[in-house]
Amino acid sequence: MVTIRNYKKAESLEEAWRLNQQRGNRILGGMLWMKMGKGTIQTAIDLSGLGLDKIEETPEGWRIGCMVTLRQLELHEGLEKYTGGALREALRHIVGVQFRNLATVGGSVFGRFGFSDVCTMLAAMDSYVELYRGMEAAPNVEAAQNVETAQNVETAQHVAAAQNVETAQNVEAVQNVEAAQNVEAVQNVEAAQNVKAAQNMGAASNVGMTPNMGVVPSVEAPQNVKAAQRERAVPNVGAVPGAEVSSDGVSVGKVFLGGAPIVRVPMREFLSPGYGKAPLSKDASEKTAEKASGNVAEKADGNAAGNASSGYDRDVLVSVLIRREPAAYCYQSVRNSQTDFPVLSCGAAWISGEGGHRLRLSIGARPARAICLESGLFSNEMPQEEARAFGEYAEEHIPTGSNLRGSAAYRSHLVRVLAMRAALRLGGNGKC
Repeated sequence: MVTIRNYKKAESLEEAWRLNQQRGNRILGGMLWMKMGKGTIQTAIDLSGLGLDKIEETPEGWRIGCMVTLRQLELHEGLEKYTGGALREALRHIVGVQFRNLATVGGSVFGRFGFSDVCTMLAAMDSYVELYRGMEAAPNVEAAQNVETAQNVETAQHVAAAQNVETAQNVEAVQNVEAAQNVEAVQNVEAAQNVKAAQNMGAASNVGMTPNMGVVPSVEAPQNVKAAQRERAVPNVGAVPGAEVSSDGVSVGKVFLGGAPIVRVPMREFLSPGYGKAPLSKDASEKTAEKASGNVAEKADGNAAGNASSGYDRDVLVSVLIRREPAAYCYQSVRNSQTDFPVLSCGAAWISGEGGHRLRLSIGARPARAICLESGLFSNEMPQEEARAFGEYAEEHIPTGSNLRGSAAYRSHLVRVLAMRAALRLGGNGKC
């Protein structure tokens, strides 16, 4: 069971991002995997009040908010028409309608699970993730507080030392004055005695008194010492230097959308093991999901599903962008039962371009994360011989691993079969 100590409904992306920089805090999606884990969440961050539960269609494509549910995505008419039913096919096997009514696009994509049908299909498309301040170095709040405390202590010590010096100087001044007064008093007494002695002796002349030494001027006490407090230098993260202002949904890199600094990353790069750090690599929810999916210790390409390193991502995934392209899509998967995790999944795009067509293949549930493979140029149709050759090429170049749902050899065989079927369905005569 997961224990949540604090709950915060974010009022802005900036607030959500800053809260998410603190270790132990988590952003909530549908909580379908998170609630199955064990551990403690210090602050659960809710993005449901930020209007990120919409699918916006533009001439360039679609922007899908991170809080959009998988069921919304499944029933969207525009995406249904654009993908020829491929996106809906990728979603309809995911557990059940009740599950898809809760599961969010943001949670499905940011989790980057190997068994994710959503990630496999999106990787086959011209898609991008939009991250608020993506991969930006976060200020170390705890370190800042420690520095500030240390500075305050140092300042207090300096002030106390200055006060001690001032007190000591004042005491010394008083002592000097007292000493001077004592000297003066002694001199005055001595002078009086001399005068009396002279008078007694009958001396007619006035005896001059030793000049009054007066009060020894006190040492000027220093004013209260004001220690120069240096504020911790925190980089100004209010703007992204050199950011490209763009709203066309196509530019990659740092952009501004609605005044917010966004980093746009291609989906295939975001899913690659080398990108960032695994968001849930040490979190119990991923271990639970991997156990449920049968992802055991085998590492097909040197990385377990969802594992890139031992750290955590602190980005906030705002939306997923799908760009229109002249392509036809299809989605296939092999499962041991209707709503089970896939043994292997395959998304494909047949892309029209100058001089011919290309076939983009995305293979997921290997059992590691989805990876892509693109063919060279083909003519208007792909003959069966070329489709078969492409299937063999995919089998050779896409690594697979073993788990409870299937062996590496079985998965490699499925890679060849599904790649050939995708090629024939999209670029051939439609016969599989």
